[in-house]
Amino acid sequence: MIDDRSLDRSLERAARAFIEIGPTQAPEHAVEAALLRVQSTPQERDLAIPWRTPRMNRLSLAGAAVATIVAIVLGGAYLLNGQRPPDVGASPSATLTPTSTPDRPTPSAPVDYSSLQGTILMEHLGNAPDLSEADTTEYHPERRRLYFMEPATMSSETVTEFLPGEPATGKLNADVSSDGRQVAFMDIADPAQIWVAKLDGTGLRKLTDCVSCSELDPAFDPTGTKIAFVHVEGAFRLSQNGSNGRVELRVAPRVAWVGIRDLATGAVTELVQTSGDSASAIPEQPSWSPDGTQIVFHRTTWGSDPDQLPTSGVLQIVDVATGTVRSLAVDSKAPVPGDPDWAPDGSRIVFTNYPWSSMGSIGGLPEPTVLTVRPDGSEVSLLGAGGGASWMPDGRIVYMANYFRIMNADGTEDRPVNADGMDLSELQQGFAYIPHWIEP
Repeated sequence: MIDDRSLDRSLERAARAFIEIGPTQAPEHAVEAALLRVQSTPQERDLAIPWRTPRMNRLSLAGAAVATIVAIVLGGAYLLNGQRPPDVGASPSATLTPTSTPDRPTPSAPVDYSSLQGTILMEHLGNAPDLSEADTTEYHPERRRLYFMEPATMSSETVTEFLPGEPATGKLNADVSSDGRQVAFMDIADPAQIWVAKLDGTGLRKLTDCVSCSELDPAFDPTGTKIAFVHVEGAFRLSQNGSNGRVELRVAPRVAWVGIRDLATGAVTELVQTSGDSASAIPEQPSWSPDGTQIVFHRTTWGSDPDQLPTSGVLQIVDVATGTVRSLAVDSKAPVPGDPDWAPDGSRIVFTNYPWSSMGSIGGLPEPTVLTVRPDGSEVSLLGAGGGASWMPDGRIVYMANYFRIMNADGTEDRPVNADGMDLSELQQGFAYIPHWIEP
């Protein structure tokens, strides 16, 4: 497989499909991918937060993309058929067809999705993306905030913070209701607590009412009247462990389970069969099916050595009515799956191998990948490198790879939200890691 560090995945997919089929002209999506490389201003680099790799040369990268398309057009079909490319100056094959005609020119390939209507609510750690804190050389992982970014700009000048300074204990692991009117999130207090507010910042209130427990990872049900969350009877801490200096969110629970809270009454229902102690890995990041009958979540098994990566993980689905829990067999392609999000049409679940909600700050983390799976555990599909993926209301996927990108559910049409947008993975403007697309 072509390394994503040197060539865009969308170009790789186009090239592979072109070679396998063996046409006599480059497919439109291959040309689009090459044009994206030529026209895009931002550079793509290896995905790593906060440790950075050397910067790539944009001209070299664009040149490589164009050269690849040319090489495929000249040789791909002939090589696979046991033939050699035509000699320079030879007459073109009779099967060749023009890519455009004088009365029907080929449209320019779009370079990004900046014309889409909507807003991104991004989960963010470190220095403020408006550059107001850019003079510091410290990482500041304790700064956990939420910001809005507009696809048309994606710049430091237009980014705005959601509920600045409220609560004082920070905001992370957020969710937006399906109608786009409410935001739920957890803070980083000890114990951690869940809050909810309207999208305009009004009506902020704390939902957690227990004293000796933590509540984590809120997720709205399809009606926006309930939330699923993780109840932990134990401490929740933002800590720095190990000789590699990794920063992580850790809990030391006696027991943990997925619960459902009615927002109107405050009544909580414990899904008993999700309960377990720290040895069995606590549930994390629940997400509802669009019909409200099931909840998917993940569990991660951490080793005792703080310098080691997680040893394994699992995606599980609990039936809300019966409490029955089942596991999805995705470990062959994703040994440490997490951050699941259920598609609006219910057909698939997107998730990340090495979930960023709990691992986005680990030094030496293997390159995260975005995958999808059907709710019955079949058809595990690897879409490519990236993390923090979530569904858009129209069925596309928005995710993070140094800056936000969008792709179709099958991984095609993979382009940046804004090709001229700011990098969202540098120390001076902090690190964005999970986007939520909100329609106007």
